[in-house]
Amino acid sequence: MNRLALVAFTALLPVSLAAQIGAVPSRLVEVETERSRACVSTLRQIAVLDRVLAPIVTRGTRLGEIAEAVALEDRMMVEPFASSDETEVLVQNWFTTDAALAQRYVMSEDSGVLAERQAGRETIKAVITEALTTVQQYADSVLTANTALIQAAGPCDGAIFVRGAVLGACGDASGPICEQAALPAGKARDFRFVDTGDSVWEIQETRPWTVPSPLQPTADGQLGGGRTIGYARVGNEA
Repeated sequence: MNRLALVAFTALLPVSLAAQIGAVPSRLVEVETERSRACVSTLRQIAVLDRVLAPIVTRGTRLGEIAEAVALEDRMMVEPFASSDETEVLVQNWFTTDAALAQRYVMSEDSGVLAERQAGRETIKAVITEALTTVQQYADSVLTANTALIQAAGPCDGAIFVRGAVLGACGDASGPICEQAALPAGKARDFRFVDTGDSVWEIQETRPWTVPSPLQPTADGQLGGGRTIGYARVGNEA
């Protein structure tokens, strides 16, 4: 059966912003040029941080998949197991032992076997939870140590950059923003560029401000949820 999901999007245009459209701020070129220059260094550091966090994310994702496989008793979801990983070896052994216990219970219907299976399940769940907690704690420590950098990256997040200012700040350095600024117009994948600072103001967009809630019946029997509030943005100003 096909299900039709209706999402209502409400765009709110603040009065102050509406008044700004068409009136280019007096220091726009200076501000946007400086933003582009400053963001080069910041985003290069963020790229390094991303590389540090990448294996942590991979590890967390893998553990999440393993937890799901244990819950569903489906080892094929996560095979093959890494023999060099202590947690994965323990999970692999649990699957083998649990399958044998399940077969014994089918043959004997012994409640003691059932209790042994349950105890084994709780033990392996605790092992996975501990591994996930360790990963989360390490990720939190990395993020905490880089709080200042993450805050500094705020003005760069989703910003529109002045290509010449970026290339000038890059010099001979490399990094995603430098590499993509050097591409022909329209070819950049992760960043947006304009040729002049005042061109930033010509770009208007509406962005989601809140995450839509799931569609669900309301108390009066109607269909609710699925709404989000958006905000209008001109250039890099919301």
